[in-house]
Amino acid sequence: MDTVTFRCPATPGFGEVEGVLRLSAAALHLQFHLYDAVLGVRRPEVHQVDLRWDGIASAAYQQGWFGRGARIDLVLNDIQPLAQFPRSEAGFSLRLPWAQRRAGRKLVDELQHYLRDQRYARLQRDIDYLSKKAD
Repeated sequence: MDTVTFRCPATPGFGEVEGVLRLSAAALHLQFHLYDAVLGVRRPEVHQVDLRWDGIASAAYQQGWFGRGARIDLVLNDIQPLAQFPRSEAGFSLRLPWAQRRAGRKLVDELQHYLRDQRYARLQRDIDYLSKKAD
């Protein structure tokens, strides 16, 4: 599956989050560590957060002029899985390096495909349930 590297500011202080975003058939995986932007020191512990499909509301790929400032914007239905992630808001952005912009766009396209399939399956289940209930 696709993998891209990312960075985003950490909520407290002058830290940053550096990590890898990986897409699998079961979930979207965030592996990351904290990085002190002032001292240039990485913390040794690596964390992993798995975001299941039903926890992701939307995903979008954005980029600025001439491909600069590429980022992936995620909006979540539930912030519980982000307990270890410093940016524990329901919506956040992950900045991508210049070399990762094509891979980032491809990853978001595949992620949106998974989300559409999941919503379609949920809609089919609801239709089947309601049609059986009406009979």
